[in-house]
Parts: sequence; structure tokens; C-alpha cells
Amino acid sequence: MDLIQRTKKQIIGLTILLILFAGLLFVWLEKRVIHSNADLQVVVYPQDLTIGDTLHFADHTSFAKQHRWEFGDGGLSFLESDNYCYTKPGYYQLRLIVNNDYFRTINIHVKDRPKINALADSIATISAQTVAMQDETIEFRCNALDATSFRWKFGETGQVDSKEKVAFYSYKTPGDYTVSLQVNTNQGPVEHHIRILPSFKIGSDSISFDDPYQKKDNDFKQHLQQIANGNSFNLHYNYLLETYLCKNEKASVKINGSIVSEFYSYCARLRFDKNTTIQSVKCGFDDSLRCVTRVDVQQGK
Repeated sequence: MDLIQRTKKQIIGLTILLILFAGLLFVWLEKRVIHSNADLQVVVYPQDLTIGDTLHFADHTSFAKQHRWEFGDGGLSFLESDNYCYTKPGYYQLRLIVNNDYFRTINIHVKDRPKINALADSIATISAQTVAMQDETIEFRCNALDATSFRWKFGETGQVDSKEKVAFYSYKTPGDYTVSLQVNTNQGPVEHHIRILPSFKIGSDSISFDDPYQKKDNDFKQHLQQIANGNSFNLHYNYLLETYLCKNEKASVKINGSIVSEFYSYCARLRFDKNTTIQSVKCGFDDSLRCVTRVDVQQGK
């Protein structure tokens, strides 16, 4: 009897051990072999994008052997990672299927690109001052982004005076002029009205309207010559920048009537261009007559 009871206890104990072992084995197998959709390691970005933007997708699941990406617009990929572009706006469900058993679904929002006002880009307008002085170099700028050909008539010669997008002109005679610009994106010419004031001297004992500007031109010329001579670049460059240009390093510089450059680039080249002589300088001011916006330089060797 005692033997039977001891045997039963041993059987019960062994059974309990087997149950525990089977449970531990199941947990171990579940972690190593049995997987779920939650185990997928999927990276997709951005999930909110615009047509033409690149969607990056990748799967880093350790047990993945096969991939099938369904982008919701008919597009497919069987790569582990790659890029994709949507061609139409809308809401899409991107679906990844791994090993034909596990899947992940991600919502993608594709927005349309903002419409560009092509009409506004093609219509030409003229940017230029409305009042200037006789013999002052004036900058005329066309603002049509799509235009590729330009025909400027400044109203003084009766002819086409320039074919550049940014044109420069000096009026020889005071008066009121109508500037005409014809571009390839407009059916008719664009017009701009400008008044040219006389630049004259009323005698040695009278107030001269030209003298203040002439003094500024001469002062500007002297400091440019100092830069050309290799003297302190920072000293003379910063003086001109702060005294006349209102710290605008991109002011236009016209060299010998044709070459156009930004002020900083011009001074940087002038610094290393040996034996250059600044023959004359003519400053063009903004409407407030306070800041120089363009400089007409005559120079030679």
C-alpha cells in the first residue's frame, strides 16, 4: 500500500514537471518561432506628402524572407526597402505583406502641389525709379519670370536701346519720357513713365544742384582707387558700403558701359586687378536719394 502511494506521488510530481516544461517550451517557441503582425518592424516616411515628393519605405523584420508592398494606387514592390512616388493626390492605404503571413497597413495622405500662377509669371512689369537726374545712370528691370527676349525703348532716341532683362540708360535731355518694353510673353508693350530733372549749375555764387552729387561721385571714386591700389580693403570697402550703399553688397555695378556685377564681387576683383585706374564714377540713387543702388564706373589700365 505504501509502495502504491509513493508511486502515485511520483507520477503526480512527474506530471507537474512535464506540464511546467511544456509551458516553458511553448513560451520559448512563441518568442523564437511563432510571430504576429506586431513583430513587424516597418519604417515608412513621410506619411503626409505632396505629389512629386519621395516616400521612403523599409522593413527591418528579422524573420522576413519575402516582401510585398502594395501602395494603394496599383503600384507594387518586392524589395526590402526603396523609394516610391505617388502621381495623384488622395488618401492611400500602403500594405506590407511579409512571408505571405504577416501584414501591416499604413495610411498615406498625398496632397496636390500648389498651383503656380503662370499668368502672373508671364506678365511683364517694369521696376525703375520715376524721377531721376540728367546724365544719371538709371536701372530698368523687367519682372516677367518667363520672358526670354526684351526690347527696351527709353523714349529719347526713338530706337531700341537695349535687349537685356536689366537695362541701364542715361538721359541726355531733361523732360518727361515714356519707357516702352516689349517681351515675348506679352502681346503689347509695357510702359513706364519717368521724369528727368536738369543737372545744371547756376553760377559760382549760387546753389548748384549738381555739386553734392559730384562730390559723392568723386569721394566714391577715390575709395575705389584706394582698393585698386591695394590699400586697406576692409577700410575703404566698409566706408563705401556704410556711407553710400546702405550696406547693400548686391548693388549693381556697370563697368565701362557694359559689364554688370554686384558691388562686393566687383571690389573683390578690383583688389587683385593690378594697375587699374578709376577714371570716373557716377552713382545712381533710390527714390529717397539716400542710398546708392547702382554705380557706373569707367576704368582702364
